[in-house]
Amino acid sequence: MKNTFFLTLITVCLMFVGCSENVDYKSQAQSTETTMANAVAKLKANQTKTERLFGTESDFLELYSENIPGESFQSAQKKVDDANNLYVRYVVPVLQGKNPSTKEEIGNFNKARSAVTNAAQYIEQNTLQRYNAAQKLVQARDRLPQMKESMIRMKDSVEAQNERGSAILKQACRECAFREDAIKSQYTNIESATNIFNRYTDSFESALEGDVINYVAVANAFEGAQTQSATIAQGVNAFISKVGELEKSYTKTLIDMRYQNNKYQHQYSIVNNGEVTTQWVDVNEAVYEKNLENMLMDLESKPLCYFQSEKTTAPAPAGMNMVGNPKYGNWKDKDGNSITEEQARSNPGNSFWHYYGQYMFWSNLMWGPNYRGGGYAYNDYGGYNTHRSRDRNTAYYGGSGSSRKYGSSGAVTKRSSTYSRASFGRSGGVASARSTVRSNKSARSSQSRSSSNRSRSGSSRRGGGSGRGGK
Repeated sequence: MKNTFFLTLITVCLMFVGCSENVDYKSQAQSTETTMANAVAKLKANQTKTERLFGTESDFLELYSENIPGESFQSAQKKVDDANNLYVRYVVPVLQGKNPSTKEEIGNFNKARSAVTNAAQYIEQNTLQRYNAAQKLVQARDRLPQMKESMIRMKDSVEAQNERGSAILKQACRECAFREDAIKSQYTNIESATNIFNRYTDSFESALEGDVINYVAVANAFEGAQTQSATIAQGVNAFISKVGELEKSYTKTLIDMRYQNNKYQHQYSIVNNGEVTTQWVDVNEAVYEKNLENMLMDLESKPLCYFQSEKTTAPAPAGMNMVGNPKYGNWKDKDGNSITEEQARSNPGNSFWHYYGQYMFWSNLMWGPNYRGGGYAYNDYGGYNTHRSRDRNTAYYGGSGSSRKYGSSGAVTKRSSTYSRASFGRSGGVASARSTVRSNKSARSSQSRSSSNRSRSGSSRRGGGSGRGGK
């Protein structure tokens, strides 16, 4: 009951700031005093600056009165007056040494501080809108010759940027023709910005026509053109960098696994832009166990003519993500004649993907260097694409359960010479590897229980000895 009482008391103190001995009201009051003084000074300065501009440019600004925001100083002054009344009543006494002590006094003190803050924010956000709009018109009038010259330079720059971007776009579409739509979609934001830029330049020129120049339209069009010009330049640079990703390819294939010298290890075949390297890497138990079914599977894959954001990290049969990509090979019928993808689609069981010579390592991994039959059938390719369209984040094994074709338990994988030569295959495959993981976990668990029992036993003996000594 005592604990409940004290917890309740603390909660009430925090809710109502009634426990005032830890609150530095003097510092809060001094901060509010500064905010109040700054707000009054800011209001006066903004009003003086605005009145001076409208006094000097009254005839000119009268022509555009409909385009300039209305007066806001009366509203601002009222907020300041209201805040000042609360400030004098509830903050000044604290400055003089009288801290609030009751719930009501604390509430009024905080209310006054909030009113001062809100008044200061209102002045900051609203009292220069009229001045800024008028100043923009005056600057448009005074800087018109420079703005005309700047607009010409911007048009030349935008034209050059578009020529540069268009050339890169055309080249990329030529080299990756089968991905033309995806590549062009990366350029649409530049085309959109260019269209908007052209509308601003047209508005700018239209505003200069006639006997009376529309400086409102001049200022708005120039400002908009500047924004779009910068957007186009940034967009072209970003697009060129993005296109550079199309020329890069990468795959990481799991070709062996083992538990050796108390370490879990993976062997990867890494293909980086056509260069093949093989390496053993230590992995933790969780990664090892997670990939027990992924022998001869690509754990990462980013083909040529695809963007980095399209990289695949869901396990897939070695080289499967490159199937259908004309950079890596082509379709052939069962007699070895080259056929189109449309022809392969119409006869999926008897149409096979053949890698070009420099990419045969994927075929060699799965079927061996002397294999003379077909590789991945169009059926496999279609099944893989269907799987990815449903779920890009899970592995594709070309079947389920005992009907799997790929992965550690897959029929195609187990027939592979790569699998039979691997430590993983020679040592018993998935069943043996899974048994090793279970044994290691069990040993650690037993060791942990034994250590815990010894610790409890030692503690008990120490406790018992102390008790006997006290008798």
